[in-house]
Amino acid sequence: MEKKNILLIDDEELILKDIAFLIKKHVKEVHTANNGFEALEVLKKKDIDIIVTDIKMPKLDGIEMMKSIRESGYETPVIVYTSFGNDQIINSILKYSINDFINKPDIDSLVEAILLIQETENAEVIRKEKYEQLLKSLMESIDKSHSKK
Repeated sequence: MEKKNILLIDDEELILKDIAFLIKKHVKEVHTANNGFEALEVLKKKDIDIIVTDIKMPKLDGIEMMKSIRESGYETPVIVYTSFGNDQIINSILKYSINDFINKPDIDSLVEAILLIQETENAEVIRKEKYEQLLKSLMESIDKSHSKK
């Protein structure tokens, strides 16, 4: 399984350090940001494969950050990891195509969600490669059958 670069966004430094420590063996590289503005800067400079974000943060919260990310054309998978999981917040983030919503402090579910995204994306790459090989093989067979005529 190819490991992915991950961006953790939370305004609580201790949470960032704890999550980074617990997931670093499961991912390629861990980047962190303390708010949505910092996260957007990281996204401009780094190749990020998975985003894990809190909702309630100063300066630019997780909802506005997700809106900005999607409006900029990023389709990066997003996992929301927050203590503020009420129906109103969930409804407001669903339109930004989140991949998972996990309530703090359920770190086991967070790790599972990250691993699932990595496995799913790797499976999609493999399927695409196999499809392209099959298509190439079919085209070669068609070419051979036409050249015999």
